[in-house]
Amino acid sequence: MNFKIATLEKTLAFLELCELLGDPYDSMVKFAVDVEQETIVFGGEMHADAEQVLLEQESNQKDIWGANLYPERNRSDWLEYTSLINIRPTQDNFSMEISSDEIKNKINSIVNKVVK
Repeated sequence: MNFKIATLEKTLAFLELCELLGDPYDSMVKFAVDVEQETIVFGGEMHADAEQVLLEQESNQKDIWGANLYPERNRSDWLEYTSLINIRPTQDNFSMEISSDEIKNKINSIVNKVVK
């Protein structure tokens, strides 16, 4: 199946983000973000779908992290930093949850910069 994917070249209106709900998840939107280039791809069935788009745009694998956004929650807790693509023993991340507060803060900053 093909699911909607939104690659951001600029900001994304909150309502546009909400249009990704239900395709395939009703309450969350998966995304992958290149924390160095500050590029985000929202949507897809798996984080790997969005990750693949970033790789095709020449992002470095080590800079791409996956997370989930819950638009119906308050912005203070709408991000969940969990994804299979985050399991990276070579980068000292041994679980699906991003362990680095620095990376989490970068992702939070990037998301809040692009989602208006």
